[in-house]
Amino acid sequence: MPEGKYYLKGDATFSRFKKEMDKARIIHIASHAHANSPGGMPPQIEFFDSTLFLNEIYAMHTNPGLVVLSACETGIGIIDKSEGAMSLARGFYYAGAKNIITSLWSVDDRSTALLFSDFYKGLSGNDYALALYHAKQNYLKNANETTASPYYWAGFIHIGYEKQPPQSNRLIYIIGILTILLFSLFIYRRKK
Repeated sequence: MPEGKYYLKGDATFSRFKKEMDKARIIHIASHAHANSPGGMPPQIEFFDSTLFLNEIYAMHTNPGLVVLSACETGIGIIDKSEGAMSLARGFYYAGAKNIITSLWSVDDRSTALLFSDFYKGLSGNDYALALYHAKQNYLKNANETTASPYYWAGFIHIGYEKQPPQSNRLIYIIGILTILLFSLFIYRRKK
């Protein structure tokens, strides 16, 4: 595992999470989560002492390079026609996370632990999607007939930008050319 602060069991409280999240480059939450609980409860993540709901995540402001949500159903939720999936991953992205690794269904604890152990061993810089890809490949190399099922490893996806997308200068060139043409046309008409 990378260097950092780890909070387990009774130390994994919501108050500690709020206190430490602004300092973290990577936030990894390995807990229980639900996309939509019976009774219409919104998506939620369980901490040792309390529950964090989606609407509370929207109100947070954080800026980690990566948030890993290695819990069940963190990337799914009720589909809002104008907003898309109302998921925990969406909440963290809205709160400022640049990259998120999230789950698309209920995940197996053992295979998830193996997958993320390899993920962190293979993580170099901020190439999160590549590290996840290699962790999945390594998991499959060591899986048996049962654990090779996509249920055990394919539920995690990467969302976000590892590097800034290249900026296109095409618009600047088009505006420049049009400006030159208009200026040339103005001078031509003036001379006539």
